[in-house]
Order: sequence, then C-alpha cells, then structure tokens
Amino acid sequence: MFIGMMRANKRDPGESMNLVTVPPDSRRAWMVISKNPDSTVRADDGYLETIGESYEWVSKLPHGNDISVGDLLIIRDSEFVLGFSIIDRIKVGSKIREKNTCPKCGVAQVRIRKTVKPMYLCASCGATFEIPNTEKQMLEHKVASYGAGWVELEKGSRTSKAWKYLSLTPKSQHSLQPVNVEAFFNFTSHFSRLEIARFSTRNKDIKGGHKLRTVKTRIGQSAFRQSLFDKFGPVCAFTGDNHPAGLEAAHLYSYSAEGIHHSNGGLLLRRDIHSFFDRGLIAFNVESKKLELASDLLELSQYKSLHGSAIKVEVSDQIKVWLEIHWNQFR
Repeated sequence: MFIGMMRANKRDPGESMNLVTVPPDSRRAWMVISKNPDSTVRADDGYLETIGESYEWVSKLPHGNDISVGDLLIIRDSEFVLGFSIIDRIKVGSKIREKNTCPKCGVAQVRIRKTVKPMYLCASCGATFEIPNTEKQMLEHKVASYGAGWVELEKGSRTSKAWKYLSLTPKSQHSLQPVNVEAFFNFTSHFSRLEIARFSTRNKDIKGGHKLRTVKTRIGQSAFRQSLFDKFGPVCAFTGDNHPAGLEAAHLYSYSAEGIHHSNGGLLLRRDIHSFFDRGLIAFNVESKKLELASDLLELSQYKSLHGSAIKVEVSDQIKVWLEIHWNQFR
C-alpha cells in the first residue's frame, strides 16, 4: 500500500523534502482543502463547491493567483485524499464576503466554540466574546472546473494522511498548497488503470511548453447535464443539432454564486457558444425572440449568421426569466 511504502522511507511528514529540480515549463500540482466533503457548501467560510466538479477560492490567498488551467488538482479533507483531476477552466468574478474579527485585537482569527460559552474565541489573543466584529469586503474569487478528469478515491489506508507526503508544505495551514509532482505520480501508480481511467485520458503530455487544455464532455456525476439531454436532446440551443460530446451544460445564472442546479436554469450549448454566452458576447432578446451578437463576433463569418436567429429549442417561462436577466446584465 502506498502509505506503508512511504513510511518505510522513515521520513517525518513534517520534515523538508529533497526536491527534484523541475524545469520551468513542467506540470504543477496543487492540494486544496474541502472543509465539508459531504456537502456542496463549505459551511464555515461561505465558499461554494461541488466535489468532483468545481473548487472556489479567494485570489488574495497565498498561491491564489498561481493556479492555472492544466495544473493538477488534488482535493483532500482533514484526513483523506478525496480525489484528483486536471483543471480545465477557471472563471474569475467578485463576491462580497463577511470577515469576522476579534473585538479586542482586531485580528481575523475568530473560532466558534460549540460546547462552551462565550461562543467565540480569538485564536490570536485568546479573548472570548459573544459577538465578533464583522466587516464586508468585495474580493476577487476564482472557480476552477475540473470534472472531466475527476477520479474519486475511496477513504482507506491508501488515502489516509497521504496529503502529508504529497504536499511540499505539509505543516502549512494554507488551504492552497503546492504538491511534489513526482510524489503525486508515484501515488497514482498504486491505483489500477480502471480506477484512474478518467484522469489518464486527460493526462497527455504536450511538448513545446504549451499548457494542457481539455474539452469538458460531462460535469462530474451531476444529473444536471443529463436532465438537459432528457429535456432537449443533443441540441445546442443556439446553433442546433450537435454530437453529445460537443455540448456543455450551460447554467443561465452564476452557479458559483447560487451553488445549486435549478431544474429550469440551463441549456445545452456548444463549447465556444457557451464561452461567448458566459461573457455576454451572445445574448437572447426575449422580447424579439432573437439572438444578438457583440460587434466583434459579427466580424467573424462563422458566427455572423447567428445574429437575429431564433432559439432552437422550446424553453420554459423560467428559462426565459433567466435569459432576460442575462440580457439585462450584458445589454
């Protein structure tokens, strides 16, 4: 078993690792912490995530701006490595967050005590209090999508405390930690090809220093995408019939903000069209029942014919509401 073999090296997980010199253009890997793996919401800090699909963090965190498309991503909780994948898309947005600070020292190290009173404790100065000070901040958030290559691991001896041997900073309290890539691939070698097949098909070496880009063919194990196929069939709502592998489940609202899959909140869109829709370069005018394209898209012949065209599927009143909100946002 992996952990047993690693322990045979007699290296304290807290000690510094003998790092292999890595070329500047080589792969990078990151370990991120899921505080609540049984839920889509990390309830203690207000982030939204869906295990096996997406991970959200604040850009200002240590390494918050270092994570890139094509990087390896390992998800863990306090004890186990939950799974791993490759990042295939990162969305950037802003969100208002509340920060709790200590009324005595002003440091944001407030802890909740569930069994004793007062309810709050400052981990910095040791003060206890009933109510912390609260500040609101507008912060840049990032959401990494990684569902296409996600491998979910069973909790057991192979995954228990494995993160200590993978992380380059195992004693760090940071939620984003760099990973020893060599150790990571040693870890994956102890799983069968069948167990890591989804990851392996995405893990192709690309020469010349290019970053890995992948096409998402489905979003984890979510029933959301399947529900759209059941409702609309293999049809891009804006361009028409397409192969299922070329279609993505597009949320008509900010999923990172909502954190749930609304039953009437999505359409199947071709990957390029999905990207344009998210950026507001394509929008649907509910009043005229026509698509409208941004001026720079109109200059491209392959998209020009979409301008003024009708939507290709029958949509519900609720979908029309989402489309109108999107229209108002970008038009």
